[in-house]
Amino acid sequence: MASLCRCHCRQKLTGVEFDLAYISGQIVDHQKTVQLLEWEIGSGQDPDVQHFASDILPAVLEHLQMARDVRSKLVNPALADASGQSKK
Repeated sequence: MASLCRCHCRQKLTGVEFDLAYISGQIVDHQKTVQLLEWEIGSGQDPDVQHFASDILPAVLEHLQMARDVRSKLVNPALADASGQSKK
């Protein structure tokens, strides 16, 4: 339900406002996923699911960091310019 609400709210946004709203939602969702995976690893009852959670957690953490980096660049475009120049 919250995802549906976020979707309807984003329909009214454009440009950087939309991008910020979208990436913020991605960050929240990835944080929730990290919490669930960590709980499963530490407290889960099914060894197969625990193993899966252990395998997937690094990728989710990497995606979370990527989303945070995108948000930082949207909030401070100078960061995007600096990182673009260092890649040249």
